Amino acid sequence: MLSQLTNKENLPDAAVWESSGCGEFAGRAVHRGVLSTKNEDIRSLRELITYGLKGLSAYSKHANVLLKDDEEIDAFLQSALAKTLDDTLDVDELVALALETGKYGVKSIGFAG
Repeated sequence: MLSQLTNKENLPDAAVWESSGCGEFAGRAVHRGVLSTKNEDIRSLRELITYGLKGLSAYSKHANVLLKDDEEIDAFLQSALAKTLDDTLDVDELVALALETGKYGVKSIGFAG
């Protein structure tokens, strides 16, 4: 997919990074891992959103197995995951994103069931 893009300049490091070996992962984790976000509120909200997205993904996968698809949920998953890397978002914006993640989570339960 990356090769199909014409403008890669604004992509986050997570989208374009390529590993040269297993040892490199541990070194990068110190600088890119969960604890690399110094602000505890921002870090906690990002983690809350990430766990919500994991649950939403599970419900979406279950729906896909049942041959159901919701493009709105898929688009939200991608958008929200990208926003967890956005250092310009403040606490209020992340709280709103966490609530929106919950809204989509409730929607996906009915969709996948």
